[in-house]
Amino acid sequence: MASTGQITLTGETPTAQAALRPALEGMDTPLDPVCVTVADALLIPPAFSYPPSRTRPGKAATGVYDADGAYVRASGSFRGPDLGDAPFGGRPLGDIVEPVPRPSAQYDVAVYGGYLRGHYGHLLLEGLARFWHLPDVAPDLPILVHTDAPDSPGFLALQRLLARLAPLDFDFGRLIPCHAPMRVRELIVPEPALHIRHGVSPRHLEACARLGRSLPWPAPSDQPLYLSRAGLTDDARAIVGEAQIEAALARAGVRVLRPETLPFEETIRALRTHTRVLGPVGSAVHGTIFAPGRRLAYIANGIDPRKLRTYVTLDRRNAVSADFLRLTDDFEENRSKTWLRKLCEDRDHPVMIDPDALFRIWAEGGMIDSVPRLDPHERAQLTSQREDAVRRAIARRGTEIGGLSRLRLRIEARRVLRTG
Repeated sequence: MASTGQITLTGETPTAQAALRPALEGMDTPLDPVCVTVADALLIPPAFSYPPSRTRPGKAATGVYDADGAYVRASGSFRGPDLGDAPFGGRPLGDIVEPVPRPSAQYDVAVYGGYLRGHYGHLLLEGLARFWHLPDVAPDLPILVHTDAPDSPGFLALQRLLARLAPLDFDFGRLIPCHAPMRVRELIVPEPALHIRHGVSPRHLEACARLGRSLPWPAPSDQPLYLSRAGLTDDARAIVGEAQIEAALARAGVRVLRPETLPFEETIRALRTHTRVLGPVGSAVHGTIFAPGRRLAYIANGIDPRKLRTYVTLDRRNAVSADFLRLTDDFEENRSKTWLRKLCEDRDHPVMIDPDALFRIWAEGGMIDSVPRLDPHERAQLTSQREDAVRRAIARRGTEIGGLSRLRLRIEARRVLRTG
C-alpha cells in the first residue's frame, strides 16, 4: 500500500508555521513486522502489581520474558523516534526487589496480543497493531494480552470493538488477560505493525480493513463533518468557545458530531459517509483507519507537534489529503510579553483561537462551503468563556509562580484578554 495522501502544515503566522515543523521530523519509517517464537515464555502483568525496581523506583517488570529472563523486545509498545523508538514496557527481571514466581506452563502454544489500554485512540492504534498476524495462526489458539487491571477498560473495550467489527468466526474466549505471572511453552509474538510517532506497516491498515469489512459503506456525502471535543469535560486541550464554533458551523451546513456520545459503529458510519472531515486533533479521527480516502483538516493547537507524527504517518497512507492548521493562540502569543508564560508551560493552559480566522482558512481551502459567522450572543459568550479560562489557569498555576503576586497575575491576564 503506497503512500498517497498529501500532507500540508498551515500556520496562521510564521511563528505558528515554524511550531509545526517537528510534526514531519523522523517519522514515516517503513516497518516490516515479523513474528518471534519464544520458548518457555513468561508473561509478567503490568508494573503496578509488582514491587518497584532497585534502579528505577516506581517501575517494575512488565511484558514477555524468555527462559533466561531476558525481555522480549518484540513484545513492547514502541514510541519514537524522539524516544529512540524504544519499547514502552519491560524492565530486567534482575532489577526486581522480590523474585518473580515462575508458575507451571499454562498453555502449550499461544499468541501474544499486546498491552491493551483503556484509551480509545491507543486501543485503535496499539491495541490492534498485532492483529495483522491472526489470519496466519490456528483459529483456536489463545490470545494472551496485558491489561491495566482485571476487567480493565482496555480489555473490555477491545472485546466490544471486535464484537462490532465482527471478524469472521472470532471466538472471544480466545482473548485471555494476564493478571498474574503466566508461562507458555511456545509463545508467538507478532511485532507491532504500528509504532507511535514513528511508522506504520501496510499490514496494519490491511488488518483494519479486514476487521472492518462487515461495516456498511453508506452513500458518500460531500457535506463536511466536524468531530468536536467540546463535550469532553476532562479535555486537557479544550478549545475555549468550541461550542460556539459548533453552532456557527452547523448553521453553515456542516454536520457536527460529538463522538463520545455515539456508539463506535455510528462514528465509523459517519466517517465512511462524509468525504470531508474537520476538527481538533484527537483520538476520534483515528477511526479513519476504517474509512480510507477522506480529506482531513485538523486544528493543531494545544498539542505538542511531535505527537502529530502518528496522524501524519497514518494519513499519508490512508487519506486523500490532511492539513494541520495551527492558528495564533492568544494565550500563547502573549507569554513572551507577560508573566503568564509560566502558565503556558502547563499542558492544561487555555487554547484561545480566533474562530473567524479558522472559518476563513477552511473556506479558502475548500473544506467548508461558506464562511460561518458567530452571532452577537455567541461572541459575548466567547468573551466570557475566555475570561473564565484565564482565571481558572491562574487559580491552578498561579500559586506555583514564585515572587509574583496574584494581583500582578490578574493584571497580566487582562492584558492577554485585551490583546486576544
